[in-house]
Amino acid sequence: MRNNQSKISPLSVKRVPYSPRKTVQIKYAQSGAKSLPVVIMSNDNKLDLLDWLTENESLWKKKLHTDGAVLFRGFSEFSASQVSLVLNKVCKHPLEYKERSSPRTKIDDKVYTSTDYPSHQEIFFHNENSYQSSWPKVLMFYCRLPAQCDGRTPIADMRRVFDRIPQPIKENFHKRKVKYVRNFSPTHGLTWQDVFQLEDKKQVEDYCRKQAIDFKWKDESQLEITSVREAILRHPETQSLVWFNHAAFFHVSTLGEELSKNLLDYYGQDNLPNQTYYGDGEPIEDEVIATIRGAYEAERITFDWNQGDVLLVDNMLFSHARETYSGNRTIWVGMGELCYSKKHLVDSLEQ
Repeated sequence: MRNNQSKISPLSVKRVPYSPRKTVQIKYAQSGAKSLPVVIMSNDNKLDLLDWLTENESLWKKKLHTDGAVLFRGFSEFSASQVSLVLNKVCKHPLEYKERSSPRTKIDDKVYTSTDYPSHQEIFFHNENSYQSSWPKVLMFYCRLPAQCDGRTPIADMRRVFDRIPQPIKENFHKRKVKYVRNFSPTHGLTWQDVFQLEDKKQVEDYCRKQAIDFKWKDESQLEITSVREAILRHPETQSLVWFNHAAFFHVSTLGEELSKNLLDYYGQDNLPNQTYYGDGEPIEDEVIATIRGAYEAERITFDWNQGDVLLVDNMLFSHARETYSGNRTIWVGMGELCYSKKHLVDSLEQ
């Protein structure tokens, strides 16, 4: 059973005045600790989060884009429309979820359910949309209902993941980049209509051309797209190098030995729903992907969701995942502040 008292490590506590009778506590993780970087807790469950964010904008924005993740806890709960208001506060320009990689349900304007996969399926670490030429800088998660058991959203600091990956692997990916091959079919996973949120093939083709995506129609309902993207980028605020890609997430071996074998037997290497290669098209060795997965796992940070929690994540500094769970679980997500790969390129792997 889940523990309602989340294991958060408060190593440094600071009180921030909101009004003469209302305060919040800000808890910082110790350097190197496997706990949430920043937790901002209200001592009054009627305190409106949107009001607090407005009053203390410079504080939480600085912490978000340097520490990488901020959890807000103990504030008043809110409806779907109010979630949109909070999203508009934390993101300059909230984004639609396009060029999708997972099924989601739209809740309100630019607010969605987290991935609608069955509860027994774990979702590996990833930075949202890092396989695209542009991506959201800020993610917002809202816990409407925590799972009865498990269902956490682990996060991992991509600066530390980068440091853990052996230098030869980093240099190889920096030089060769990552190639993504995705196949969309009515019989497995997402259709091209789901992915692009479009019904017209010409519109899809125009989108692909603008985003440097090669496309091939295999028949009337099946589409293959390929793109080559950077593997390592530089974070704009901290100037840190970050491991930022879907190389491990989309690699078939990450699905586990049994499922990956079944998919390869059924589809063959060329028709997998998702697969990654080096940018020159050569296969990425399974042992290399295993090493990369190990770097993510070594930096895993977990916490128990409480109802009403809001988690802000700098999408370049932290990846996120999902544990399996039992019982009902409702997490809503929004994203915003579009970033472009060409603005964060890395000339050298020197820090």
